[in-house]
Amino acid sequence: MPFSSLSLINPAKAFLISIFILIFSFTGCGPAREITRLSEEGESAYEAGNYQAALDHYRQLIELKEAREDEVSGKTLNRAGLSAYYLKKTSLSLQYLERARHTDAADERTYAALADGYREIDNLSREITNLEIYVNEYPDGERIEAMRGRYFETLVESMNWEQAYDLWPELDEETRRKESFLNGYFTVNKALGNDEQCTRLAKKLLQINENNTDALEWLGIKYFRRAESRYSREMEAYERNRTHRQYAILLEAFEVINEDFRTALNYLLKLYNIDPSPRIASYLANIYQRFENESKARYYRQKAQE
Repeated sequence: MPFSSLSLINPAKAFLISIFILIFSFTGCGPAREITRLSEEGESAYEAGNYQAALDHYRQLIELKEAREDEVSGKTLNRAGLSAYYLKKTSLSLQYLERARHTDAADERTYAALADGYREIDNLSREITNLEIYVNEYPDGERIEAMRGRYFETLVESMNWEQAYDLWPELDEETRRKESFLNGYFTVNKALGNDEQCTRLAKKLLQINENNTDALEWLGIKYFRRAESRYSREMEAYERNRTHRQYAILLEAFEVINEDFRTALNYLLKLYNIDPSPRIASYLANIYQRFENESKARYYRQKAQE
């Protein structure tokens, strides 16, 4: 309304209209300008890598919009969360990124930061959820190898054996050569009952680390059981048929049996020196008993009872 028109209106009414215009300018345009300013300065700081300034602006922007009951954009929430993530403010980062992940603004950085954040606070189930999304949705992502490797580790930790087994071939060759990952794959195959694969993996593990306790235990017990099983079969066969020919067969079998017992002994002695557990002492006592070394058999039987 032109100013000249106000002069034709009742002075009291004109005063009220002026007050209304003044209030509108403060309650409407003022916050709108502030929202624009915070958004622009936040974006500028974020793009420049000044994440503390970006976070400060985004937090004010979010608080102002929520006070006005305006919708906060996914982009604002995502960048606020990522700024907090880069500043190692884990709790705040998760707070914003959990809201951002339900918007179109969520990207590979969102899920990587969520996975890292939940790992930081030891929330395995939510870490797995975000790792799975990253691995499935961003197979060419910037951090795909690290995310895929960590996903494998969490699947082993959570005993999701089949999923871990299926994921193994997708890991890069360098990762699959690492002892910790190879050990994890060994654990998976052990849980799935893949005994032959476990034997191959145990030998690989010992090539990497001759003191790998999982590999030493697996191979030691494998050879012990094989020797013990054949010993029992051959003795039963001889007891059923006590002939010279059967005795000759028994003696020939003993050469293989004793070799397996010696192999088992080497693995299990080394393991016992690293980790002197009663369980392994019991195996050692049985082996020395087969070798008719009563003093050592007695020694390890005593250790097995401690």
